[in-house]
Amino acid sequence: MCPWEGFCQATLSFCEAVLCSWIRQPGNTYSSLAYIIVGILLLRNSHIQGTLSGKHFGFTSIILGLGSFIYHATGTCLGGELDYLGMFLVTGLLTGLNCRRLFGISWRLTYSIVFIITVALHALACLFPHAARVLFALGSPCCLLEIVLWLRKKFPTRYKAYGLSWGIISIAFVFWMLDQSSFCNPEYHWLNGHVVWHLLTAASFIPLTVFYLQFPSLQKK
Repeated sequence: MCPWEGFCQATLSFCEAVLCSWIRQPGNTYSSLAYIIVGILLLRNSHIQGTLSGKHFGFTSIILGLGSFIYHATGTCLGGELDYLGMFLVTGLLTGLNCRRLFGISWRLTYSIVFIITVALHALACLFPHAARVLFALGSPCCLLEIVLWLRKKFPTRYKAYGLSWGIISIAFVFWMLDQSSFCNPEYHWLNGHVVWHLLTAASFIPLTVFYLQFPSLQKK
């Protein structure tokens, strides 16, 4: 009997063979540590600089990494829920921060928006599990708010780091798609598209944090 066989099993629809072991997908599991490493670096830098953006994105990256690690290691339903929770937290955080930039709301209301968006998207994913990835893609009001902020041009904003972050994510998405194509070889545990997706999207947190560091209203309580 495999270690996780007695638990509710999630769908591991990735190009990596599922093993009968404590770590069911070693490549996808250990590459998730990239989020945790990046998160720790962001927290350390935030402590040195005394800014909040590093803390916000640092903790978010760590939570995302832990959820992804547990999901790919166990393949359980609980792991899948934790994985999606981390993904939706990213959307919630960006939406909350952009609302603060746009409307000048308090931190209490900002964190409330983060919580509501994260929980609402996760609840919808639980009700419609087959649409969870679509919800992640469509549930991105943060991008719409960024467009509004850009059109208003109330404050001068440098978008180089923001563009770099989304450029990295776009390249990562190409590897995600290749992972679902004929290029897939499930026996290559350490070389597959989803491993690259983890590494690149983890790296994207760095320029994304740099982008948000330019806003004084987001750096202090």
